[in-house]
Amino acid sequence: PISRDGVVAGDFVMLLGYPGITWRSLLAEEMRERRERFFVRREEIFGEWIEILQKASAGDPAGSIAVAANVKSILNRHKNAQGQIAGLDRGQIVQKQLAADNAVAAWARQHREHAGALDARAGLRALLAEREQSWERDFLLNLIPMGVESVAGGIPPLPKSLYFGATLAHNAIEQTLADEARAEGFRTADQQKLRDRLRREQQNYYGPADQQLFAALVRRALALPKDQRIAAVDRHFGKLSQDRIEARIAELYEQSALLDADIREQMLTESKDALRARGDALLDFAIDWNQDLRALREREHQWASRSAIHRPIWRRAVRAQAGKPIAPDANGSLRISFAHIKGYVPRDGIRYTPFTTLSGALEKHTGKDPFDLPAAVRTAARTPGKRWLQEDLNDLPINFLADGDTSGGNSGSPVVNAMGELVGINFDRVWENVAGDFGFNPALSRNISVDIRYLLWLLDRVEHADELLRELGVEREL
Repeated sequence: PISRDGVVAGDFVMLLGYPGITWRSLLAEEMRERRERFFVRREEIFGEWIEILQKASAGDPAGSIAVAANVKSILNRHKNAQGQIAGLDRGQIVQKQLAADNAVAAWARQHREHAGALDARAGLRALLAEREQSWERDFLLNLIPMGVESVAGGIPPLPKSLYFGATLAHNAIEQTLADEARAEGFRTADQQKLRDRLRREQQNYYGPADQQLFAALVRRALALPKDQRIAAVDRHFGKLSQDRIEARIAELYEQSALLDADIREQMLTESKDALRARGDALLDFAIDWNQDLRALREREHQWASRSAIHRPIWRRAVRAQAGKPIAPDANGSLRISFAHIKGYVPRDGIRYTPFTTLSGALEKHTGKDPFDLPAAVRTAARTPGKRWLQEDLNDLPINFLADGDTSGGNSGSPVVNAMGELVGINFDRVWENVAGDFGFNPALSRNISVDIRYLLWLLDRVEHADELLRELGVEREL
């Protein structure tokens, strides 16, 4: 059911959704790795990608359309990385986590039944130190997903050529296994989905930009320390001078059949030997890259197995020392977050109220992005009616804030009141709460939802969608 009355400040609401991933169970040292390496490198590389995609497609309408979806996606992730860094620093989250970890360790020393937590903490630290030995290399390898999988965080696969080739190579190897032994996404039942994914990525392929992205990746790989080299890159580009790299990549693209969607789909049925026999140098590089990536996947599996032994032991001590239940990290499963409608004060002299309004949107309108309010909305706002207005605001609410505990994956989550009626749709977190993935902060953890009354007003007064309103069980304002 849909609420006709909406919500006011202080009202109880619930968010129902599938948050993707949080990092609250990490040790302080692991959080520091996220802050000092992972998000820093993401900010750096995604910034480079955005610049390449935009500059390479400038002046070419078809190119701009091809890269638009990827640019939008990467911009979002680039902003997220910046927000994570700022939030971790502002909240001193790593330092606070270290103090909390030390308190748990001190407590465990005094409780024999949790003495194993000390070894578990040491084991997790040792595992982190081992992973850091090849961190930069592994980060670059993981920029290229295989098949229908995605880079962590939904990053689009770039460069497309390498994604196409590595996927073909991985598929060829998986097809030599019994169907039930193949990796997820490469079983017989997955083949149509795999073909569709490759076709879909082809729509976002723009050659000039892809070649520049390829060159940027190769240069980064060639700059890795000697003990973190990527064998495929050294084999194919290691003997080239810096000024020869782009020319060689252009040759690879020009001579390759890998970028033809129809031929590539035929390649999905071929063995690894048959792919090699094509004599396609770009495809050969991708096959070699995939070999390095498969080796990394095996190491990651071993690391995950060791972590799965140590972390539960440590977390049991964390829960016992806290003396209360602790919510597990998000993992894409259904979660319900209880919240109240409330604003917040992010810093001295700044206060954000719980609601934004139609009057505020009109006041901000400049006619230019991002404050370009459609003419139909501005026209309807002259006579907004009374039905969807909020009495204490004497205005139409557009968005509202709540102190829900949300993460990536909660975009589109329904927000319901205590009666289970839909009052809004969640779409984002406030900037100060991007680092909420590392811990819930009651003062700053706010999610932003569009108010259902604004959506109903749009259907009623702007779109005049009478039939749709009736289908929703809502009558239009007369």
